[in-house]
Amino acid sequence: PDEGQQTSFRLYEDDGETTAYLNQQHCITEISCLAAKDKVEVMVNAPVSNGYTPESKGSWEIRIQLDAKPKQVLVNKKKQRFSWDAVSRICIVEQGYSGTDLVLEFIKK
Repeated sequence: PDEGQQTSFRLYEDDGETTAYLNQQHCITEISCLAAKDKVEVMVNAPVSNGYTPESKGSWEIRIQLDAKPKQVLVNKKKQRFSWDAVSRICIVEQGYSGTDLVLEFIKK
């Protein structure tokens, strides 16, 4: 989003193998993004389960297009390694799946 704007979406997950989704067995993760003057903040809320809980193994790969390479990236206020694709202006952060709230801050220069 542009500075001062916010966007959000819902990530829907089910087991991908059975028809349990017909019985509303799924999980929803709310994800939002807020652009400020000095940073872009992505909030990934803890998943809300309705009969399905994602496996705790694995990781998230969060990709966000920015105007410029961030000075640093913080995940829950801790400095995080990231990669930067200068051609596409995509910042990539890999984060282990924790099942808890995450706040990612892409600090501008």
